[in-house]
Amino acid sequence: IVSGAIIQTFLVTLRRKENKLKWAMKEHEKQMYEEKVRFLINISHELRTPLTLIHAPLNRILKTLSPTDSNFVPLKSIYRQSQRMRDLLNMVLDLRKMEVGVSKLQIYPQRLNDWVLEVSADFVGEAEAKNVEINYQLDEQIEEVSFDRDKCEIILTNLLINALKHSPEGTGITIITKLLSEEQRVRISVSDQGCGLQQVDVNKLFTRFYQGNGEQRNGSGIGLSYSKILAELHGGNIGARDNETVGATFFFELPLQAISEEVLCEPKAYLNELITDSGGENIPDTNAFVMSNYSLLVVDDNQDLVDFLRDMLKDKFKQIYAAADGVEALELLRKYQPDIIVSDVMMPRMNGYELCKQIKEDIAVSHIPVILLTARDDEQSQLQGYKIGADGYLTKPFEEEMLLELIRSRLRNREQTKARYLNAGLLPAPEDSTFSQADETFLLKLNKIITDHLSDSELDVAFLCREIGMSRATLYNKLKALTDVGVNDYINKLRIEKAILLITTTNLNFTEIAERCGFTTSRYFSTLFKQYTGETPTKYREKSSQVAK
Repeated sequence: IVSGAIIQTFLVTLRRKENKLKWAMKEHEKQMYEEKVRFLINISHELRTPLTLIHAPLNRILKTLSPTDSNFVPLKSIYRQSQRMRDLLNMVLDLRKMEVGVSKLQIYPQRLNDWVLEVSADFVGEAEAKNVEINYQLDEQIEEVSFDRDKCEIILTNLLINALKHSPEGTGITIITKLLSEEQRVRISVSDQGCGLQQVDVNKLFTRFYQGNGEQRNGSGIGLSYSKILAELHGGNIGARDNETVGATFFFELPLQAISEEVLCEPKAYLNELITDSGGENIPDTNAFVMSNYSLLVVDDNQDLVDFLRDMLKDKFKQIYAAADGVEALELLRKYQPDIIVSDVMMPRMNGYELCKQIKEDIAVSHIPVILLTARDDEQSQLQGYKIGADGYLTKPFEEEMLLELIRSRLRNREQTKARYLNAGLLPAPEDSTFSQADETFLLKLNKIITDHLSDSELDVAFLCREIGMSRATLYNKLKALTDVGVNDYINKLRIEKAILLITTTNLNFTEIAERCGFTTSRYFSTLFKQYTGETPTKYREKSSQVAK
């Protein structure tokens, strides 16, 4: 019996540790992704200045040189490479804009063949230097096609760079346009006479930094991966195939349409495709989290900013309340119990720090996330905010999507914690969850009151309200906000937990166990036990006995 109890306790502890580890790993992955993105963006910004000081002087020097000058060709080559470096940095920054929903496709009708000739003209000099001929097979049936000129130029440029890179000296590149009338699409292809794709996994070719098994065609970089994203944003696709004789053909397809429209890129983790290892787990699309069932309290003494935030967030939230200072915010908070608060710091009567402090010290509302907005971006100010329990800190001026993602993240974390409690057969330990110190203390106190009085049949909501010093409504709202579990259900889960301990560590019959756990009848106990564990008490004891043996 004792060994069975030890094993059972070990299994319960192990399960809790596994759940805690999974939870921590998810949060760690998300944090690591954000840190990688932040690093990538910062590096991109930092490199733009020195690159400008290379690119601009080179351009000025080239304008003073004759094409016959011995320095012209090598300087022109350096200039082209600086342009490509600039394009790569712009690509990273553009992807970030796409992630936060501020990048748009400017789609309008254009003469496709003329556009192809214009883009490829920039590569004539490089091809001649490598003794590679550029040929064209342009379908004259194609007239105007609607696409974003700049975005598709990036795609075609990447395909041309790839083709030139893998074209041996003395060979040729063919640029082909073709009308696919049955599919209502057009295809733009770049065919080379290089090493082909025999040792390449074509399915992985457009993922970040994929390298084939062979040593000839490798190091595709991030250009093809980015091109795939851009093609798909147009409703098209991208691909590659081996030629029948020699070399490979890379192509992308666009819908055959003649429309003019501005398309906002759907916010998602585009950069994840560039900074996550191939085959690794992707960061979930955070924008899938819907906030339309939540309410928000905005606190700021600047009415213009309040109006701006209302207008920005009105379609995202069920209800938006507004207060001009901390005093008014506390009144609205106790009246409406919003799901999240966004507050300025510097305000009359009561500032944001004091408001946050009072919220986090009031157990009835301490679970509500508070995000502070401030013009003060020094570390000391941020540290002060986090010390008093702020759940987020954003400096002005801020990007709209940055604030939205911060709000979304805090609400999503709350829902994930609640889901752990709601979906668990037994209750996770409060210290194993991502609660604030005040909320963890509240749950630990509540658990102790319940476990100390489990055998008392009068243990109910009214008893708990008296012991913990809360009204029925406040206790219900607090527990529901933290765990999404009602008070009676919460009590029953702790009773079942105690019952499991008695079943696995004693020889008490089920009637005695039911009485010790506060159940009025054995039948009710058995029904609830099966509901929470999936097995009858008898079956559970049999299984635990087999484990002990």
